[in-house]
Amino acid sequence: MQHKVWLSVLAGCLVGLLLIARAQAQKAPGDVYTETVAGKEYRVAPGEKAGTWQVSYGDDKLLWEPLPWMDDELVKEGPKLYLRWAKPGLPYPWELGVEERVKLAQSNVRELPDRFKASTIFFAFGKSFADAVFLTLVSADGFERKKVLLEWGQSYVPEGNNWETLAGGEKGVVSRKYLYGYREPNEVRGLGGRTLNFIAHDRRPDEWLYLPSVRKVRRLSSAASQDYLTGTILHFDQLSHLQALPDLDYKLLGVQLCRGLGPGSYGFRPEDAKTLYTWPDGTPQKTVDGVGDVCFVVETTPKPGISWWYTRLVSYYAIHLGYFVHEEAFNEKGDKTQTFQLRPILPPPDLRQKLPYYLHYGLGFIHELSSGFKNDFWQEEILWDAEFPSWLFNQDTLLREPTTLIFW
Repeated sequence: MQHKVWLSVLAGCLVGLLLIARAQAQKAPGDVYTETVAGKEYRVAPGEKAGTWQVSYGDDKLLWEPLPWMDDELVKEGPKLYLRWAKPGLPYPWELGVEERVKLAQSNVRELPDRFKASTIFFAFGKSFADAVFLTLVSADGFERKKVLLEWGQSYVPEGNNWETLAGGEKGVVSRKYLYGYREPNEVRGLGGRTLNFIAHDRRPDEWLYLPSVRKVRRLSSAASQDYLTGTILHFDQLSHLQALPDLDYKLLGVQLCRGLGPGSYGFRPEDAKTLYTWPDGTPQKTVDGVGDVCFVVETTPKPGISWWYTRLVSYYAIHLGYFVHEEAFNEKGDKTQTFQLRPILPPPDLRQKLPYYLHYGLGFIHELSSGFKNDFWQEEILWDAEFPSWLFNQDTLLREPTTLIFW
């Protein structure tokens, strides 16, 4: 009898030790990450199920789970992958520490679109980018129209970045240049444009449009920021006029967990994770989405007396990732009129070791609720750190109607 009692005590001790060991393993410094962001604790810890993570910011919590479209590194590391873009020594726009990013948001919110949207999408941390964008526009009744758009972009911020390609009067004045032209289908082939963005936020972008039917380049008015890019539901202020605009007011609403637009929204449904989003060799493009990070929430409204395509826009910028991840537009009645989800991509494996912090804007999903139209886009061809000739971003380049990314 005494022998059985001792066996029971021993078994109980072993179970207790195993439970303690498991609890200690889940709370090991290498597994749990905590940080104070804007006065609240941000915490990432292993979930009960393997591969999941419990994420909290203050009292707000979410369970992070891997999804089919996620990059293999994101699946492996979970939301802690985003800490990669908050390490000391990174280039602009990530050179500020997290608390410095918070102070910037609180003191000068107009810098956030420039740093978290324009600078990252325009590749300010590299020499330049070029890509072929594949666009699919889907009408409310399911009819699809596909297009291929070629893009070239170069950033000149911070001071001195790529300045050797600028004219004397542009140095310290121009922040970014963007050139685009359609390659497919034939009815829009050759149509393109050029945008100049400026460091001063009181200057509107300088927009030029090339019409192949008349072989003429014309300058667009300042209202071009609200125009649609031909054949899409993407407005220029979502594509090339990305930094703070003089017609708009910006307000920091706060900091919260990044949750994305939700499982039922466009870009987060199973049918949106198509295998057709691939690299040229046929391998699928895996993305990151910012879910599980903490986000700045920024409200943009037109200034009094100015009519815009929305009356209120709420944008979410992932603080560690340093990237714009999604936004929602509303009309004067408070009805949601558009959602825009962006899932950036890391470089392919052969470039990732060389460029560990590089990001490209990747997959985009736009849903115009007022019309029922949906628009997705992705890049199968990307040139990372391409060497551009100084004459590339010129109206005359549009007259050549380039059909390849390297045509010079």
